[in-house]
Amino acid sequence: MPSAAATDRRTARTAASPCPPAAAATPRTEQPPDRGLQVLLLLSIVLPFVLYGVLGWASWHSTRAEAAQRLDRVARAAQEHASKVMDTNEMLLGRVLDLVGRLSDEEIRLSEGNLHRQLVAMTSDLPQLQSIWILDAAGRPLASNRFYPAPADRLNLADRDFFRWHQNGGQGLFVSEPSIGRITREPYFDTSRRRAGPDGGFIGIVNASLKPGYFAGFYADLAQAEPGLAVTLFRRDGTLLARHPAPPPGITRSDANNELMRRVARGDQQGTLTMPSSFDRRSRMVVFRAVERYPVFVGAGIDEHQMSAAWQKEMVSLAALLFPICGALVTAAWYALQRSRREHLALQRMRSEVDQRLKAEAALLRTQKLQALGQITGSVAHDFNNLLAVVSNSAHLILRRPPGTDAQPQAAAIERAVRTGVHLTRQLLAFSRRQALQPEEMDLRESLPRTLELLRTSVSGRVRVEMQVAHDLHAVRLDPADLELALLNLVLNAKDAMAEGGTVRILAANQEAPDGQRWVVLTVADEGSGIEPSLLDRVFEPFFSTKPETNGTGLGLSQVRAACEQAGGTATIESHLGVGTRVTLRLPALAASQGAAPLFPDTVHLDCDILLVEDEPEVAETTCALLEMMGGRVAVAPGAEQALARVADASSRPDVVLSDVAMPGALNGLALARRLRGLHPPVPIVLMTGFTGEIDAAHAEGFAVLAKPCEPALLARALAEACAAGARRTRGDPAL
Repeated sequence: MPSAAATDRRTARTAASPCPPAAAATPRTEQPPDRGLQVLLLLSIVLPFVLYGVLGWASWHSTRAEAAQRLDRVARAAQEHASKVMDTNEMLLGRVLDLVGRLSDEEIRLSEGNLHRQLVAMTSDLPQLQSIWILDAAGRPLASNRFYPAPADRLNLADRDFFRWHQNGGQGLFVSEPSIGRITREPYFDTSRRRAGPDGGFIGIVNASLKPGYFAGFYADLAQAEPGLAVTLFRRDGTLLARHPAPPPGITRSDANNELMRRVARGDQQGTLTMPSSFDRRSRMVVFRAVERYPVFVGAGIDEHQMSAAWQKEMVSLAALLFPICGALVTAAWYALQRSRREHLALQRMRSEVDQRLKAEAALLRTQKLQALGQITGSVAHDFNNLLAVVSNSAHLILRRPPGTDAQPQAAAIERAVRTGVHLTRQLLAFSRRQALQPEEMDLRESLPRTLELLRTSVSGRVRVEMQVAHDLHAVRLDPADLELALLNLVLNAKDAMAEGGTVRILAANQEAPDGQRWVVLTVADEGSGIEPSLLDRVFEPFFSTKPETNGTGLGLSQVRAACEQAGGTATIESHLGVGTRVTLRLPALAASQGAAPLFPDTVHLDCDILLVEDEPEVAETTCALLEMMGGRVAVAPGAEQALARVADASSRPDVVLSDVAMPGALNGLALARRLRGLHPPVPIVLMTGFTGEIDAAHAEGFAVLAKPCEPALLARALAEACAAGARRTRGDPAL
């Protein structure tokens, strides 16, 4: 449970920030003008960019798809071209092998002239062919279409890869690495086949040398219609055979670790991919295809930069068409919005004078409240220090009184100090609209005379308090403490206004309005100095006071009005300088009184088991002693979890639980009440708190709740009623 100091701090903070007293001072909240035009303007700006982005994304993917289709057509053309050339060469090599048959090297030399003429005739219409050779087992030429006689003394090809491959037992067609002719100094790559003797042994090879430039020229023709196109003919191992454009000097094969070579190595015959080129490091989209029956591939690639340039050109054209139209729409929406705003500003100027006045009044009110904050701090601290001094001194006298002496005077002083502290706290809470209300039906014919004694003891001997109550006065529904505090504030104000003494008259009578509404009217009139007419409109404002700074908080009349308004009534004031002041409280009368309960009920004897849930040890100790004095059998739990554990034990299950609402831990008193209500059978619970928000929440859920501090008799009655209701519920009373 929060300490008293913490409660005072909360109260002070609440009082420092009251609600504005006048609704007229609240600034108007203007809705933005022409919201539709603003939305149209926003859409006319945003939608073109969104549309442009979507079209750009679609166009980019379309550009790539079209490029892939074009590359596939190029790769097919290059594949068919390479396949035809390779087929022609393979057929040519077959014819040469047929010519030489199983002739020995000597027989070939003897018929070299005839073979030379035949080879020239066979290759005359083959532009791709650089030369054709018949080699012996030692790698020396026996015959050629380029030279007659063959340069056997100057040329030996035994060190070439194609010769070694056949010499080592290789079968079928072999495609060699690109080389430079040792005599012709021309670039070439070979296709070759093995010559076998009568016993099947190796006796030499025939090879046809192809021109890489022939392939590069064909690829250049393909690239004329496709800027940025690169076409490559390469062996399965990545060795470059021909390329357009030509690779940089020194680069003769593709990187074995790139994606293309990995896919070739795993057996893919065709595919499409994007990768950096091994020859110029440019990123390209590549389509590759295998040349059927031969260990060579063709690849067609297009530079991504070229694709991007074409796409960007298309997007520039689209922007040139789209954005001027959208710009026109934005301009039209902007001018329409500006015109609407000008009209709105003109309307605002018509209200500006009234608004400025209201703002000035609100600023002045805030300044006054800040000034009043300093006043209330000192006054409240002074009042509470006086009360604490009374309690401290009286407690000291009780603890040290001589044996046999009566402690009644000191105890009465403590009780009066506590009651005054409660009144002061209620003043603060009434101002902040956080007081704990306990409205009940009141018979003012009984309660007002009891209050008269309190009012008389609150003023000096020079001030007399007289009261006149109509014998047929109607009952009202009101918090008794609120009524008592309101009358006390009015009487104390009257006393301060009558420095030389005088009489305060309290009149209570019935009144019936023309519409049939019945009222109870309480009038408090004094014979004091009166109030300036210019100040009458402000006397009900919180913190406003005509008294010196050290005498009053400025909350008295605001509390009086708050009490009346919360009961459904009104409070008005009349005053004349030198004559006096009259405050009139109008409260709605009840239709039919069934007899009001006494303001302080008689003491109830508690014959039940009570579980007190309280985390403050001193509060728990005094409350436990009070309940035991009333006859209750009390057990104490310091928190909600411990209380639930005791209730769960059938041997210690109480008849009723009395719990504070504000407690540390995961469960507060309201959560504990919900848990107890859910048990079978439920355990009755009475809650206590000093915070209005908690009281309202508890009342909304149907729980019994008392405001702190609470009269012992009222506490006993609440516990007794809860026990009785719990007993009836256990018996299954159908009325519950």
